[in-house]
Amino acid sequence: MINYEVFVGSTSYTGFIKQEIQQLMFSMNRLGVSEGHLVAIAIHEPISWLIAYYACKELEAVPIMLGKVAELDKQLEIVRADYVCYMSDHYRIQIERLSLVGEKNIPSNTALICRTSGSTVGIPKYVVWSKEGIEYQKRETTRVFEYKEGERLLFTLPLWGAYGLSIVGILEQNGMDLVIPANLRPRSILTVLQKQGVRWVESAPFFYQSMLPYLLKERRGIVDIGVKGWGCGGDLLPYAFVQQWVKMTGVPILDGYGLTEAGPNVLLNSPYDYRYGTVGKPLVGTEICFSEDRELWVRSPSIMLGYYADGQVDASMLKDGWLLTGDMAMRDEQGYVTILGRKKNIIIVNGYNVSPEYVERTIREYDGIRDVAVVGIPHPTRGNRLCAFVVGDKSITKRDIDLFIKDRIEEPSRPSFYEMLPDLPVLANGKTDRKQLQAIAEVRFGQGSFV
Repeated sequence: MINYEVFVGSTSYTGFIKQEIQQLMFSMNRLGVSEGHLVAIAIHEPISWLIAYYACKELEAVPIMLGKVAELDKQLEIVRADYVCYMSDHYRIQIERLSLVGEKNIPSNTALICRTSGSTVGIPKYVVWSKEGIEYQKRETTRVFEYKEGERLLFTLPLWGAYGLSIVGILEQNGMDLVIPANLRPRSILTVLQKQGVRWVESAPFFYQSMLPYLLKERRGIVDIGVKGWGCGGDLLPYAFVQQWVKMTGVPILDGYGLTEAGPNVLLNSPYDYRYGTVGKPLVGTEICFSEDRELWVRSPSIMLGYYADGQVDASMLKDGWLLTGDMAMRDEQGYVTILGRKKNIIIVNGYNVSPEYVERTIREYDGIRDVAVVGIPHPTRGNRLCAFVVGDKSITKRDIDLFIKDRIEEPSRPSFYEMLPDLPVLANGKTDRKQLQAIAEVRFGQGSFV
């Protein structure tokens, strides 16, 4: 049974959750759910998700994290679930037995199956986590942060994703309390942090990008609010941004690195051991190495058992237990790791491999620049030339940026062209639409523009 308190804003839902878990378990028992059965959870609302997740755990069924998914019937065919949990039109959790046929062959130590975002292999897939891997993650992540029983953690992202599942494990391991914000308005967030005595916050860049302008506008420092660590997953924030954040809060933003396929945490900064601009150091027991082209490889007790589809687990992509992440990285003399960018995004310039993400992070450090995206424009003799789309103060010039990056990045990584935009175009998933920018760049700075 769930062993921690759950709040939405300042309202406790713990008693309600425990009661609903018992009711759902009763319904599951009546339908025959038992140890080893695959139960798809097609729920994204956090309270209802917690109820379904813990009902599965109590019955030793294997939960499959569907979350908010399109084409539910198609996904259920892929995972060959025995049962599905979903929300009815009256906002009640329903459990339904499925009549899908086909054999399933999953390892006996399977704990759960979750969906990837698709960043590692290009399309979303289902990943199998082991019981031992989850215990390892809970133990070693706790070692990094030195969590204490009864501390409260605010989390703003979906619980059914890899990041959320990691947080749930931490709460279980340490008997901590979960605080889910009722909304993400900065004033409301600060009220909850203070009233609930929150000690840890875990979120993504968008959260901090909305909070900092509010703090600066209100001239409201929160150094004494009591938060011990501000965790950030998904992407690194610019160094200048982090400096301002520390000035206003007294506590650094702690970037880390993980993948669903790795269970998920690989590298972490902690409040007691961190370096700006890096994703920290490996968990104890996690091995990392780098290929000749700087691709990061990972091996650990929490590496996935394999990808799951059509009743089978496929581990063929693991090389002697090593996971090839598709991310380029480097490690400094003190052991801190910096992520350079996605291998598949590499742009060839004069025979050099250029990571657009690395160039973007460097340019973002310039004061007044809020966002950057770099694309390559095909060139007949140089392979590509770089174009940087910049969102920032209108007074910023190409010369300003060129002088700033001159001693920070090598010549092949310096853009030939710049284009100022009010905002970067984004896809439905919130990521930058690089294809649209590529098309714009080729029209504006195509082959006829080269000198």
